[in-house]
Amino acid sequence: MLKRFEQGAFTGGVAPFGYMVIEQAGRRVLAINPSAAETVREIVHQYLCESAGFKTIAKRLRERGVQSRRQNDKGGKRSLGWSFTSVRALLVNPVLTGRTRYNARKMQLDRKSGKRVPKMREAAKHLERHDEALRIISDETFDQIQARMLTRKTNAPRGHNGIAPLSGLVFCQCGARCHSVKSENAKGSYRYYLCSKKMRYDECEHGGKRMREDAIVAIIHDRFAGLLKDRKNIIAQALQFAADAVKDNRADAARIKSQLAEADDEQG
Repeated sequence: MLKRFEQGAFTGGVAPFGYMVIEQAGRRVLAINPSAAETVREIVHQYLCESAGFKTIAKRLRERGVQSRRQNDKGGKRSLGWSFTSVRALLVNPVLTGRTRYNARKMQLDRKSGKRVPKMREAAKHLERHDEALRIISDETFDQIQARMLTRKTNAPRGHNGIAPLSGLVFCQCGARCHSVKSENAKGSYRYYLCSKKMRYDECEHGGKRMREDAIVAIIHDRFAGLLKDRKNIIAQALQFAADAVKDNRADAARIKSQLAEADDEQG
C-alpha cells in the first residue's frame, strides 16, 4: 500500500467528492470528475461569498438531487445524502488543492464495543504527495475556508458533557433518535432532546420540536410513583415469584437426579 501511494496509485476506499477512480497505465488512479468538481466550486462560492452555513448548503444540494459520496437507497444511516458533516468534511479535505495524504490514521479494535474505530497516527508518520492534476481550488481559497471556520468557532473551551440521563432512549415521532443539546439563556441552563434528522439535515416530518429533559424526567417520576404506591403488595408478589421459582428449581433438580440414577443403572 505504501508503494502504491508512492507511485501515485489509488490506495482504496471511497473516492472523495469531486473525484473518480480511473485506469491509467495499468494502475487505478484518482482523477477529477468534471461535473462533481463544478459542484465543489459552487459549494466553496456559497460558503465564502454568500456566507451560507453547512446545513443550508446541504439542504440546497439535496433539493437539487446531488448525490453525496456515501448516499444509498438501502435505508442506512447515510441514505438521506448531504448533511452539515459531509459538507464540512469536503471543505477541510486538502485533496482539493492537489495534496493527497496517506498513513494519517489506522483502524483499531475497540474491545468494549467490538467495532473498529479510527485512531490518528503521529504527525511524523503522515505521508503527503502533491499532484497538480488533482487541484480544484487554489491554496489561497482553501486557506480562506479554514480561516472562516476558525472565526466561527467559540473560543471558550468545551468540557465533556458525559452521558445524558436518557441517552439512546428518546425518539422523535418521525422515528429518528433524539440527541441531547444544551441551551443557556437569562433564565438559566436547560438540556433538551432534539431530533437527529433535524440536527443533521434540518429536516423532520414533525418539525423537530425540542423536548425539555426535566419535563421528560418528571413524567417518568410520576409514572414510577404511581407504580410503587403499593410497595408492600409488590414486594409480596416478588417474594411469591421467587418462592415459586425455587420450588420449580427443586423439582427440576429432583427429576434430573432421578434420570441420572436411571442412566447409572442402565450403564451398570
